[in-house]
Amino acid sequence: MSFSKHASTDKSIVIKHHPIDRGRVDYSKFIADLSQELNIANRVKVVHEYIESIEILTDALNRAKAYQPQLENFANKMVEQIAAINTP
Repeated sequence: MSFSKHASTDKSIVIKHHPIDRGRVDYSKFIADLSQELNIANRVKVVHEYIESIEILTDALNRAKAYQPQLENFANKMVEQIAAINTP
């Protein structure tokens, strides 16, 4: 949420799909819905396998540290959503 409120509109966020979840959990709909809700859908990049662009990778790694608390909150929200989906 911090990204949607505070990042300048020329910035994007990259979300990397964890390899262990490949074939088990597809976060695409959750990410699309949340990014739409936050009005940042056009600035969200989802990577499933490899980040082929060295510029995206370098920028993401350099900026991630500053956004660590926000990223942790986002990840926790994803975990809660998945747990709710997988609870009978």
